[in-house]
Amino acid sequence: RRIDIKMRHFKKTIFLLLVQFIFLPLSAKSLDWEKIEVNAHLTKEGILEVEEIQAIRFDGDWNGGYRDYKVSHGQTLTLQGIERKSDSMEWVSLKEGNLDLLDHYAYYKEDKHLRWRSRQITDPPFENRIIEYRIRVRYEGILSRNWNGEFALNHDFAFSERDGGIK
Repeated sequence: RRIDIKMRHFKKTIFLLLVQFIFLPLSAKSLDWEKIEVNAHLTKEGILEVEEIQAIRFDGDWNGGYRDYKVSHGQTLTLQGIERKSDSMEWVSLKEGNLDLLDHYAYYKEDKHLRWRSRQITDPPFENRIIEYRIRVRYEGILSRNWNGEFALNHDFAFSERDGGIK
């Protein structure tokens, strides 16, 4: 009797492990960057105008993308806009507002956190889909003066606090 109970428990455990193993790939998701292209211009007033083109690979049930900005003491950041490259290769402006709507974004100034909607909740999960976005921002106070009087650019273009790698 004791062996029978142990055998049933063993079979049940094996069955549950097999079920998890079979369905695990269905729920897996990943997010990485195929490329990040940065075009930056430092004005004579010391304002850094940045245009990022991010080719993001979505795989799974992601709702959209995100970008966190690191802004040091004395610096300010202004979001100029975000666009998505359409299937016809034209840039489409995203609208600020309700994140429940496709191609809408929200920028949280206090946290320097940008989020946008790339897929409706009712749409099927992404399957290794690359979507390009263009984000334009302006930094003020981005230059820091060294001990010798020269200026240095104080900025991390690759936003190191992201999940996923850059190919």
